Amino acid sequence: MVAKESRNTNERVYAGQVALLYSNAPVPYLVALLNAILVLYVESLQTSFRALLIWFACLTLVTLGRSALVYRYMANSRTSESSVFWGRSYLLGTFLSGIAWGAVPLFLFPDTLVHQTVIALVLAGMALGAISVHAARMEDVLAFLLPVLLPLSAQFYLRTGELGQVMAPLVLLYLVVVTIVAWNTHRMVRSMLLLRFERQDLLSRMELDKRKADQLNSQLLAEIEERRRMEVYLRQAKEAAEAANHAKSVFLATMSHEIRTPMNGVLGMLELLLQTDLSSRQWHLADTAQRSGQALLAIINDVLDMAKIEAGRLEMENAPFDLHALLEDISALMLEQAKIKGLAAKFDVPVEMPQSVQGDPGRLRQILLNLLDNAIKFTDQGEVQVSLRIHERQRKTIALWFAVDDTGIGIAPEVQARVFESFTQADETTTRRYGGTGLGLAICRRLVHLMGGEIGVESRVEAGSRFWFTVKLAIDAEQTSDIDAATAPELQQDTAHAFYAKVLIAEDNPINQELLRYMLEQLGCRVDAVGNGAEALDALGREMYDMVLMDCQMPELDGLSATRQVRQRELGAGTEPTPIIALTANAMAGFREQCLAAGMNDYLTKPFRQTQLQKILARWLPTQGSSSRMAT
Repeated sequence: MVAKESRNTNERVYAGQVALLYSNAPVPYLVALLNAILVLYVESLQTSFRALLIWFACLTLVTLGRSALVYRYMANSRTSESSVFWGRSYLLGTFLSGIAWGAVPLFLFPDTLVHQTVIALVLAGMALGAISVHAARMEDVLAFLLPVLLPLSAQFYLRTGELGQVMAPLVLLYLVVVTIVAWNTHRMVRSMLLLRFERQDLLSRMELDKRKADQLNSQLLAEIEERRRMEVYLRQAKEAAEAANHAKSVFLATMSHEIRTPMNGVLGMLELLLQTDLSSRQWHLADTAQRSGQALLAIINDVLDMAKIEAGRLEMENAPFDLHALLEDISALMLEQAKIKGLAAKFDVPVEMPQSVQGDPGRLRQILLNLLDNAIKFTDQGEVQVSLRIHERQRKTIALWFAVDDTGIGIAPEVQARVFESFTQADETTTRRYGGTGLGLAICRRLVHLMGGEIGVESRVEAGSRFWFTVKLAIDAEQTSDIDAATAPELQQDTAHAFYAKVLIAEDNPINQELLRYMLEQLGCRVDAVGNGAEALDALGREMYDMVLMDCQMPELDGLSATRQVRQRELGAGTEPTPIIALTANAMAGFREQCLAAGMNDYLTKPFRQTQLQKILARWLPTQGSSSRMAT
């Protein structure tokens, strides 16, 4: 009986997976054709147009065949036995589509680097999109990923030159990462299907029990027993829902770590590459790759933030911070971005603005930078301005009013009412021209509401926009309201320093280890590196270091446990504590507090830039002089 129930469950899960595949299919097919047109355009000057037409015709035939299969599936009644046929048919169509896209690097690969990059990005995007479309079954994911990415990696490997030799393993690494993400997504989908079927079974049993209770209304004892059974079922449903919510939180943490770790290597290496002697064309390509990586990271952060908000897992920090220093940092970034586009940038901060306030500086920074990024992105000429005013002031709290003005394309009145909704932009033309996910403003609205404020927009088409918001912050009651103008934010960038210190890196990822070594050596540090917490303990037992950069997730002994042992050893020996900085790709709320509770002094989230690392070193290391720990 148990084996029969297990078989029935597996058949239902399989049928549900097939149904998900077919329901997700139509829109991706259209996207695939649009990408094919893009490839046709990119390759038109590089490859035989006849060959391109043959390839496009083949891909179109495959897509039409898959569309016809979807139509037949939707039009026909289905049983558990027929699901096997529909699943195999879908798998065959997916494999044929993968072969068609894999033919691009095999037979139509261009000779110029720019066109190769475009083709690689298109295929990478297709592979990433395959996760959401095919993740219900791993065989469908692999049937598309392997024919697409393996030929691309092989083509790069066969190409002469250093870039080809680097891109080949990067494509394979991307294949591994995408496969891991797909596997995690697949497990979540399967778990959700099992939960749905269990809920359906539970409802069916509850309905059956209700009918029995109606039939046996005269039997009071049976009615009481039935109520008890219903309570058990409801408790089981609640426990199942709590387990699903926990699984979602674990998935978010895993996604954050698995994506941010390789992104740290990509963005960090590109930053170091841009600091070397490059030709103008090489610098442009590297700069484009870095900006694309930063855009991808912004999308990842938006998606993770929105997922945390929807799951109710987003926690707001409540800590004192320097408002002037925060505005300085934001102004420096604003001036740099505006300068690239040739825009004028203004930052209007009154001198009576308080300096020490309490709240969540990271989320306030996120809101401002999101609005500034939008203002600069949608403005081709003119200026961008940030204004700050005191909206309301009481003895212990202050309400601040921020406004970001631009002279950009503006927003139509009928669109303004929904710009703060998820996945919303002005129109499809805006999306194609400027890109973006449409999540930024939705996240801003949620964050502003969590900070006790409101957000709105005022705009006219082709005349610019003003996005404004208010937030409530705690303030020191004894702080005077009249701040000397000399103490107002000067909005200047930090100057570079040289650090004469010996630093130990504890990092299990070779790429991130190499990246940290390069960055630290450029800042004047002497560097040793180990691969796990146990090796870090051995190194600290042999030599003295001015600082330890400790990754939190490592094999054998993780960074948190290693830090606790270091602090116990220092306490027993009565020695001065060594500054230990946490390195982690975990961006979930509360993890920073775990690091500090373990004895770490500070926290650096991957991916990070060299300027962020420099600020950490400036906070904990001496500059332009000999370290107290280094041998003379």
